[in-house]
Amino acid sequence: MKRIHGDEGMRRKINVDKQIIKALKDEPLTWSQLAKRADVSKGALSKHLNDLIRKGIVLTEVTESRPPITLYRLADERFVNLTLHMTTIMDKEQSDYFLTEILSPRVREVLFDAYFEMMKQIPFPPIKISLKDLLPQEEIKEEEIKTLIEEMKISDEKSFRLSLQDFINVNFEETPSLVVKEFSYFTVQSILTIYFVEKKMLDLFPKNLRDMIMQRGRLNQFFISRLVQERGVWREFERFAEWWYREVTPKIPSCGLLTILTLHSWLAKLQSTYLPSIMKK
Repeated sequence: MKRIHGDEGMRRKINVDKQIIKALKDEPLTWSQLAKRADVSKGALSKHLNDLIRKGIVLTEVTESRPPITLYRLADERFVNLTLHMTTIMDKEQSDYFLTEILSPRVREVLFDAYFEMMKQIPFPPIKISLKDLLPQEEIKEEEIKTLIEEMKISDEKSFRLSLQDFINVNFEETPSLVVKEFSYFTVQSILTIYFVEKKMLDLFPKNLRDMIMQRGRLNQFFISRLVQERGVWREFERFAEWWYREVTPKIPSCGLLTILTLHSWLAKLQSTYLPSIMKK
């Protein structure tokens, strides 16, 4: 019998998870229906399904029929998609720790709210980017820019206009997301880039005044910090952000390009909203 070692075993584990998630993509299923569609053994299904339930990726509900039937369904697709992306850059132990100890439900709500506002409510003005702006950056590779141009179907490669909504979901990887293309670790990285810039701005104030602003001040001109304040999760979110930058950011492909584009977009928004409001006063 062939024994499975190291990375090969981890890939087998991840593949079973993905088979289960793919089977649940369209509708809730009973255990027997899931076993058939996932095409895995009963033992593997039981083990991996329980693990996915523990992580909150798969949810259960019991019908009111007689006899009661347990149905299995996927959690919020943004959460599922982020989880799948994380498994490509982390081993099982790191991924489990992230889902159970770092990504709390309240932090997740801030991320989802931020994403919703970025995509639907807050107008981020288009930014004009040229290759001259990007190529001198040491952390950006020319291949990454070519990928961006291809993904966005940009016709003029020397100078192009993008908004945050355009590129926040661009997948710089070769492997597309399983459930939806949107809300990957690229999305979280963009959100945290804005958050850390806002925190740097708040750090300019003396500590007592900064603490008062963070708890009771009006953060209307801020974005991520305002959402964190509204939910009262400063410590949780700060812990999440610090862990992410330490453990995840160095592993994200094209992170330099993503950071530069996010900063350009965020500064353009400040110039179009915050600065005009100051001038009026």
